[in-house]
Amino acid sequence: MKKILGLLAIIMSVVFVNNVYAEVYYTNANGVVFDQNQYNYISELYWDGYQNYMTQNDFNMLYNNDIFGKHINRVSETYYNNQNPIGVNSYGSITEMGRTLTISSSCSSICTVVMNVTWNGSASVKSYDVIGARYINTSIVNTGTTIVTGTGYSQGYGTPQTFNNGFGYSVQYPNANNVQVTTTFYTNPSGSIRGSYQHAMSNVSLATSKKYTISSVGLGGVFNFYGTAIGKYDGANGLTLTL
Repeated sequence: MKKILGLLAIIMSVVFVNNVYAEVYYTNANGVVFDQNQYNYISELYWDGYQNYMTQNDFNMLYNNDIFGKHINRVSETYYNNQNPIGVNSYGSITEMGRTLTISSSCSSICTVVMNVTWNGSASVKSYDVIGARYINTSIVNTGTTIVTGTGYSQGYGTPQTFNNGFGYSVQYPNANNVQVTTTFYTNPSGSIRGSYQHAMSNVSLATSKKYTISSVGLGGVFNFYGTAIGKYDGANGLTLTL
């Protein structure tokens, strides 16, 4: 009897621990439920507050592919251009032309890759910017989504312009403060990606913003603009992340 009671006590302890681990910590407006570990992991992989914008599909991609809890990889390179010295902090971010670009990944059978641009002020030109990536010895599983957020503002984009070696989203810079542009996509766990965010220096149409191919000789090592798009973007450096 003592052995049975002892076994029951152990089982109840395990159930209690599991219940604590799975306790609801936060539910966003889309009905997505996070426990505390999942919530904290999103803050690391994306940014603190991105939980507010996640859909159930976003969450399922992480959960079903066993991404939660996996090591988060970030780049650690330093870039310079002719105008501004670019410093890379311990998290692998570069600050350039009033904004910070960070690329992170977490891998299991596939890799979740997150590109995030945080504006450190408000851009004077509010037109169509371009964010995307070039694949290097890897392949895409899903091009995912991009969302532009700001104070009192959020706009999602679900259809990028795709190529056999990369993709790009044209996103409209909003009339808002605290702007962030976040792109999530999924690759096979090999090779590397080159990510870039190009800001329009003058007003451009949506059609003009899409006049590019994906090439290592393009702006940021990604966007090779042509036609009326030449000279419209600021030429910001990109980042390479090894998966």
